Amino acid sequence: ITAIEVTLGTFPDIQKTYGDPDFVLVSPTSNSSAVFRYTSSDTSVATISGNTVTIVGAGTATITATQEATGGYTSASATALLTVAKANQVLTLNPLPTLLPLNQFIGTPLLITSSSSSGLGVTITLGSGRPATLSLTTGDYFLTTTLAVGIVEIIVNQAGDSNYNSAQISQSFDVTKGNQTI
Repeated sequence: ITAIEVTLGTFPDIQKTYGDPDFVLVSPTSNSSAVFRYTSSDTSVATISGNTVTIVGAGTATITATQEATGGYTSASATALLTVAKANQVLTLNPLPTLLPLNQFIGTPLLITSSSSSGLGVTITLGSGRPATLSLTTGDYFLTTTLAVGIVEIIVNQAGDSNYNSAQISQSFDVTKGNQTI
């Protein structure tokens, strides 16, 4: 008796983004009623439990759907390429004043705080032509000195990593002449 050859339908490639929720694989069509077993070629990209895929990191993995030989049918396999793109991150910068008179700024450092939706650390710098100085003290950034009137641009950068794209935002405020008290 010769086993019947299994005929599998398409098992399409899958596009996801790091951070997407778990998803269920759709089995290829088959002329056999045997259950499919799934494996991932790279468990640092995706893991599989039953037919549920959990994204672990950005990259690519080959998902193999294998139907074992049973009931007079041969075994068969189909593959799909899972591509997990890096996620975009959202940077936030706590609001800055729009105008700050020079005489109000002298001796009062301005705390500059920001964060990234990825939880990765950010770097804060000043734009060119800056009329101020920026210092880093125990993880906090402060504008410590205003040298002159003008626009102060605060730039927040996050370089990204293997799972997140880099991101940058900026915000500026104007240091103006202060009113004199006579």
